[in-house]
Amino acid sequence: MKRIVSLALTLSLCLPAAWAAPEQLPAVDLVSSSAVLMEKETGQLLYEKEAHQRMEPASVTKVMTLLLIMEALDSGDLSINQGYNITRQVRELPEEQRDEAAALAVELEKAKKEIRQCDAEADRRGRIADLFCKAFEKAVLLTPTEENVRIWAECTRMTREEIEDSVKDARELAEVFSTIAGILESLLPGGDGDAG
Repeated sequence: MKRIVSLALTLSLCLPAAWAAPEQLPAVDLVSSSAVLMEKETGQLLYEKEAHQRMEPASVTKVMTLLLIMEALDSGDLSINQGYNITRQVRELPEEQRDEAAALAVELEKAKKEIRQCDAEADRRGRIADLFCKAFEKAVLLTPTEENVRIWAECTRMTREEIEDSVKDARELAEVFSTIAGILESLLPGGDGDAG
């Protein structure tokens, strides 16, 4: 750190005083049609060439791509990696295609995100349906006769505590299946949930 500070001080002392003020700057002939150089902290104009001439920015495409990506990042439609990939892909296109490609790429990423969300919701719904199907498939196989329940308790060597827990579980399951029955009844035509 000391070396950097020393180097900076040395360079600042070695620079000619002519560089301190804009009117004393040496003549510079730039190839560009216009240019402006301003000191960051003070805003002092250090160099200008056709500074008041109206011109388009050097790359509207870069600004547009950045704007679209930043909006999509802020809304959560894109991740930073997706934004980088879009920027890289758009940069490889011819200049006249970049604005439209940037907008399309952002829209494509938004669409992909919506599809992923729909897929996730379909998966969630499928898991719920599968769980209910399995529960009903197993439940309908049960024939709760006294003999069958005794066989179950004896063959699994249930202790008193296990029997008490199973009684509690069976009553809770009865409530669950009763609730399910009520909801299913409401889905029938003429039920509470019938919209038509």
